[in-house]
Amino acid sequence: MMLHIDSVYKSFGGDAVVRGAGFSVAEGETAALIGPSGAGKSTLLRIIGGLETPDSGSVRVERGPIGMVFQGFHLFPHKNVLDNLILAPVTVRREPKEAARTRARALLNEVGLAHKEAAMPSRLSGGERQRVAIARALMMEPALLLFDEPTSALDPQLTAEVLGVMQALARKKMTMLGVTHELAFARQAADRVYFMSGGEIVEGGMARAMFEAPRTAALRAFLSPMPPDGVPSGRVAT
Repeated sequence: MMLHIDSVYKSFGGDAVVRGAGFSVAEGETAALIGPSGAGKSTLLRIIGGLETPDSGSVRVERGPIGMVFQGFHLFPHKNVLDNLILAPVTVRREPKEAARTRARALLNEVGLAHKEAAMPSRLSGGERQRVAIARALMMEPALLLFDEPTSALDPQLTAEVLGVMQALARKKMTMLGVTHELAFARQAADRVYFMSGGEIVEGGMARAMFEAPRTAALRAFLSPMPPDGVPSGRVAT
């Protein structure tokens, strides 16, 4: 397994947010973490990404590094798109600038933004900024890419742009784990889905089985607004 999580607990101010969570993601898999608001999904993702320390339990990544794409875009506003992409490889990995620029341009082409390399973040749409953020994460050549509700602030058209990039990465067998409220995307693009509620992983399994034959009452209730074809008329919030 690329990622293995075992009995992870995390509390803030005495309130248990993650309660004994455990699951695995194999190399080349796309896994989705779904569940209601306040379930602890984003906290668990931040623990996996090393941004929070668990109170107990373990997180093991077979090989690194880990990349992460957040709800906010976190682009440097004073740098253009190309410079945002090359900053970390050049400063952290000491990659030659021209080599980094060549890779950055290739990634911008992959996310459909080759024509935006000189643009400042303020001149981009939300969907464009999130696609730049994905390309920037890929610049560090992560073995595992984490997504924390990357489309939560976007309208449906811009959401489709970002999900299209994520689906392309899934087809290329990029190992990914994402917290998402886009249930149709989770059903169609994810290999595995894990349902989290009350800080616990209540149910997990292959995506199709999870959506077509949920085993627990909690997951059945959560999925009840979703029609059988997996294409909801609106978003199901987490």
